[in-house]
Amino acid sequence: MKLSGSLFTKWVRAAGDEPATARSPRFGPPVSHLTRQELDELRQNLTDRRQKLLREIAQLQNDALGSGEGGQAGDEPGDAWERVLRLSRIDQKRSLLHEIEQALRRIEKNTYGLCATTKKAISVSRLREIPWARCI
Repeated sequence: MKLSGSLFTKWVRAAGDEPATARSPRFGPPVSHLTRQELDELRQNLTDRRQKLLREIAQLQNDALGSGEGGQAGDEPGDAWERVLRLSRIDQKRSLLHEIEQALRRIEKNTYGLCATTKKAISVSRLREIPWARCI
């Protein structure tokens, strides 16, 4: 189906596969190409990953803080190295957690699934693989 009208008119899918309303991105809320079902699925995926990351970060922090207790004197350099590796993993997981939380905010602002630079739609298959994606 080919749409005619101004350059500012976009079709927004509210539920199912049918476009529901036309809105101007300049004056109305941002547009989303995702169906309600797709958006709910992706939101749940992000929420699940967020919870898993929070548990992993807590476990790594506990391990890093407790790794120096009760060890033998000869293991101290190895313990220090292990602590550095754990802290590095914590930083990586925190960065991913930040990306996921930003994606959840974009869902709330109805800008999720749009490229941050070009504002073009990111494919649903890419979002399923990398739900925090910001670029095409």
